[in-house]
Parts: sequence; structure tokens; C-alpha cells
Amino acid sequence: AGRERAESDLAEAARAREEQDREINEGKAARATLEGDLRETRRRLEEEAGLRSEEARYHAGQLSERDSEISGLRRELESARTASEVLKVDVQSRLERAREENEAHDQAMRDENDRRHREVVAGYESKL
Repeated sequence: AGRERAESDLAEAARAREEQDREINEGKAARATLEGDLRETRRRLEEEAGLRSEEARYHAGQLSERDSEISGLRRELESARTASEVLKVDVQSRLERAREENEAHDQAMRDENDRRHREVVAGYESKL
């Protein structure tokens, strides 16, 4: 009876050991699966980060190009303003010279008219 009991206990211990081994193996398999999933998730995250980084570089490049365009347009605008100011000063100078010339011409015409008037008056006075 003791022997049967010992064999029964031994068989029970062997079954328990097999169950533990099975659970350990299942745990190892589950761990391996989880580690594989984790590696795949990390790989995808790194890939997405790389894509985001490429996208960020692309957008940074686009922004840089637009900044350059804006800077160019600002320089053109400043150049146009300067040219406009130079042209304005030139036109004002020409207008001032033309005004002075017109005033000189008008004065010369008045002087000529005054001289002719005096000549005509003197001519009439000499006839009287």
C-alpha cells in the first residue's frame, strides 16, 4: 500500500511537473510573442518617426523657400520704393526748373511788353 501510494504520489508529481513545464513553455512562448510584437512596434514607431522627420525636413525646406521668396519680394519692394523716391525727386526737380524757366520767360515777356509799351507811348508822345 505504501508503495502504491508512493507510485501514485510520484505519478502525481510527474503530472504536476509536466503541467508546470507546459505553463513555463507557454509563458516563454507568450513572452517571445510579446517581445516580437514589441520589436515590431518599435520598428514601426522608428519608421513613423523617420517619416515624420522626413516630412518635417520637407516642410522646413518649404518654409525656407517661402522665407527666401518673401525676403526677395521685400528687397524688390524696397528697391521699387527707392526708385520711386528717386523718380519723385527727379520729377520735382524738373517741375521746379520748369516753373523757374516759366517765371523767367513770363518776366522776360512782361519786360518786353513794358519796353514795347514805352516805345509805343514814346512814339505817340513824339507825334504830339
